[in-house]
Amino acid sequence: MSSSISPPAAPAPGPIIVNEEEMEGFPEYVDDMLKEHEEIQQALQQEKIEVQQIRQTLEQKATHLTSNFSSLPGKCFFGLQINNKFSSDIVIKLFDNVAPRTCSYFRTIISCKRGYDFQNSKFDYLVVDKYLEGGDVMAFARDGTRIRHTIKEEKNDLTHNCEGLISMNIKTMRFGITLGPMPIFDNNKTQVIFGEIETGMKIIQAINARGIQHDGTGVRRAIEAYVVDDDSHADAPLDIVSIGDARPGATTIDSSHAGTGDVGGQPIDNIVIYTCGQRN
Repeated sequence: MSSSISPPAAPAPGPIIVNEEEMEGFPEYVDDMLKEHEEIQQALQQEKIEVQQIRQTLEQKATHLTSNFSSLPGKCFFGLQINNKFSSDIVIKLFDNVAPRTCSYFRTIISCKRGYDFQNSKFDYLVVDKYLEGGDVMAFARDGTRIRHTIKEEKNDLTHNCEGLISMNIKTMRFGITLGPMPIFDNNKTQVIFGEIETGMKIIQAINARGIQHDGTGVRRAIEAYVVDDDSHADAPLDIVSIGDARPGATTIDSSHAGTGDVGGQPIDNIVIYTCGQRN
C-alpha cells in the first residue's frame, strides 16, 4: 500500500554572494567605438548637407550664366559691297557656349561698342576652296598708333572640317570663313572657331569661284605656317605669301608640296564690309 504523503520540497538555493571588487566590468572601448560611430554618422550627414548646398549654389550659378548667354544677341551680320555692288547680308550664328571670349570680342567690334567696327574693312585674302579672310580693324589712337586687340587663348573641340565656319586668329584678330576643310588650322593654337554662317554662304562661294589675282609669275606661292618671328620670338600668324615676300627667318612650304586648294592670295573681287551689327 503506497503512502499518499509527498516528500518534502527541496530547499531553495542560497543566494550567490560575489565580492564587488572581483566583478569584471564592461569594456570601456565599446562605448568609445559607439561614440565614434555616432560622430562619424553626424559628420557624414553634415558633409552631405554641405555637398547639397554647394551643388545647389553651382547649379544656380550655371543657370545664371546660361541665362546671361541666352540674353545675348546670338546672331550678327555684315553686308558686303562686291565690286561696288551691294549684296544681301551675311548672317552669323555665334557659339557663345564654346568660345565666349572670342564671341565677346567679335560682338563688341561688330556692334561698334568701342566707337569703331568692321565697316570699310576688306576680305583681302583667299585660299581657294579653303578660306576667305579679312576683318582688319583700322582704329588709331590720338598719337597715330594703331589700336591692336588681344584676347586670352581659347580652345574648343570644334574642327575646321566643313564650309561655313567662322574662325578667328587671336593673335592677328583677323577672322575668316571656311570654304571647305582646313585641317591645318586645327593644329594652330591661335585659331578659334566661334560661329557659323547661317545665311549668305552662296555669296561667299561665288567669291571663291572667281578665284585669286595672279601676279604675273603664275601661282607659285609659299605657305608660311607656325613661323617664329626672329624679332619678337612669337608665333607669327598663319599666312600664304609670295615666295619672294616671305619674312626673314620664315619657314616656308613651296606650293609644289601643297594641294591646289592651298594656293592663296588677293581675291579677284574687291570685297568691302559696308555695314555690320547684331541681330536677336
